[in-house]
Amino acid sequence: MPCIGGDPDFDPDPYQGRRGHPEHVYQLTDTGEVDRRPARRHLEAQHLGGCGTVPASPACPVVATTGHHHPTDNHPPRRIDRWYATDDLPDNTVTSLRTISADRARTATDHLSVIVDIDDRALARA
Repeated sequence: MPCIGGDPDFDPDPYQGRRGHPEHVYQLTDTGEVDRRPARRHLEAQHLGGCGTVPASPACPVVATTGHHHPTDNHPPRRIDRWYATDDLPDNTVTSLRTISADRARTATDHLSVIVDIDDRALARA
């Protein structure tokens, strides 16, 4: 889902101080704020939780997945790529989050793929 996340604490406004470029308009509301409505509607309607919202740690770093590795990208670094699961996924199931490096991803896309490692035993205990 290519939009800014619904939680401003987890996904701060990447356009703060950069509102002037016309390519940013589609991610802003009529009043110039980051439009978080698409992410919120998607999550609420599907009863999903973002595995990317686990607290940042060495195992689960917060990584900008786009906007930082293409010289013609006028957007600032931002995290719009996520891995989602139903909201009843046990908290201890996700053991790590990582991305494919920008150098490897650059040949195929301007986004980094998000890779999530799952503890199968935690799923079996749920």
